[in-house]
Amino acid sequence: MWEKRLLFLTKERLTAYPWHKGSVSGPPRRFTPDEAGFYILIDLIEEEFRNQTIPFVLGWDRWIVSQRRKAKVFPTTSLSHLVHQGRDKNKEERRDSIVLISGITAPELILPWIEIIINKQASLAGLYSLPMTSTLLLKVLKLQTPSTLLVSQQSVGGIRFSYFQGQHLKMSRMAQVPNLQPEAYAQQVLSELEKTRNYLNSLRLVPRDQSLQVVILSSPALLDAIKPVLPESATLKCQFLSVEACAAKTGIKKNITTPFSDSLFIQLLGKRPPKNHYATLTMIRFFLVRRLRLALYGASLVTFLIVCGLSLENFVQGWKYQQERTQLEAILEDTNKKYRNIMDQHMPTNMDPTDIKKMVLLLDQLQEHKDTPRKAMILISQALAKYPDIYIKKFYWFGPGSTQNITFNNNPAPNTGKPSANLLQNTNIRSASVPSPLKTEFKTVRIMGNMTNAHGEASTALISLNGFMDTLLANPIVAQVTPDHLPTPSEKKQVWSGKILSQEVKTEEDMYFSIIVKFRLK
Repeated sequence: MWEKRLLFLTKERLTAYPWHKGSVSGPPRRFTPDEAGFYILIDLIEEEFRNQTIPFVLGWDRWIVSQRRKAKVFPTTSLSHLVHQGRDKNKEERRDSIVLISGITAPELILPWIEIIINKQASLAGLYSLPMTSTLLLKVLKLQTPSTLLVSQQSVGGIRFSYFQGQHLKMSRMAQVPNLQPEAYAQQVLSELEKTRNYLNSLRLVPRDQSLQVVILSSPALLDAIKPVLPESATLKCQFLSVEACAAKTGIKKNITTPFSDSLFIQLLGKRPPKNHYATLTMIRFFLVRRLRLALYGASLVTFLIVCGLSLENFVQGWKYQQERTQLEAILEDTNKKYRNIMDQHMPTNMDPTDIKKMVLLLDQLQEHKDTPRKAMILISQALAKYPDIYIKKFYWFGPGSTQNITFNNNPAPNTGKPSANLLQNTNIRSASVPSPLKTEFKTVRIMGNMTNAHGEASTALISLNGFMDTLLANPIVAQVTPDHLPTPSEKKQVWSGKILSQEVKTEEDMYFSIIVKFRLK
């Protein structure tokens, strides 16, 4: 952790406080104007405070209005500061912003020190007002009330009276106390307190009938001298705190026996420095550059750590992948060895390549024609259930791309004097020409059978067969139904049985039929 140099500037001298491990350590050192430092706390009688209101604006306009108002209130100094303290609640139409404007009316007391610091290119963090830093002390001591007057004694400045409304500083004045004898000191504090109350009343900050909480910081001996001469009343409440007790609450570990509160404000400035009060950008440019450089170093370090982390992660992941690859290569090598041993033991060495080709083609053909006629047989069986007079004798199944030849009978009926074409036309049979031999991309079924219970009547047989074919065509997976051979009209033949002449009807052969059914592929 970087150490700090905390400087306390008064009209006569500059005091440096050592800072180590989060607190003030060691005795202070006073210097002439040839030393540089970082944080400067100012306690001057030439510091003035003004309470005003400005129009409520935001953004860039707010900064412009603030700069103009500071220049108007303190035209002779560049060491001025404006802080916003809320909105004016007394105005109904336009609620302006309440601001406190402070400034150093004698900048020549500070600028020589600043010039030395800038010439040495020291890292100046800022110029801080002791009265405005007192707000931090009230927060730590938990002494914030609607009206609080903080009374503190500085080593070289005198008695400081700072008035607060809640957490906002409204006024601060300093009084010189030449005598630190308890009795004289008590009378001086009482006199300056009365002057401060009159001043607050003239500024209309604390009316006479309003209660005021007075907090006095000093040594136990001086506090014992003040208590008898400062009685409490309905409008005046007093609280006496030793500097040593307050130092313990602020984090200072060493014992403080003096009545001076310098180390309290220096401790708070080093522990939680507020926003810069009076230093300009020119004064703190080296500090800003240093902060920017440290930020870049920090960003570079974070980036480096992230890259190292990602690289380490990638390295570990790559190492894991390499280990897995090595294991897989070992497994693959072992598997190849086992495969070669098995092939050397069981594979014939004198096999004809032509036989191997035939086996491969046979496997491909079996893979291609792995379909079964199960669905076709189910569909045909469902259709046959409606036509019990159809008797199937043979069923042929041809898969897609089959090279089996199906020979179609282009003359479905013999020449009997009754052409079958006319019969087909009369009975409205669905037929289509099918090439022969058949080689299609369909699943093809050839059905061969007889028509029973037709009693030689071809028209009756054709009506039943036509209905059977229509039932098959009604199914969406049936692409085509084509008759190959149809039942033909029978001829009555006269035969002698003994002395009786009778007529014999041929039914078994004449009622023969054959149809081709094409099923669509999946």
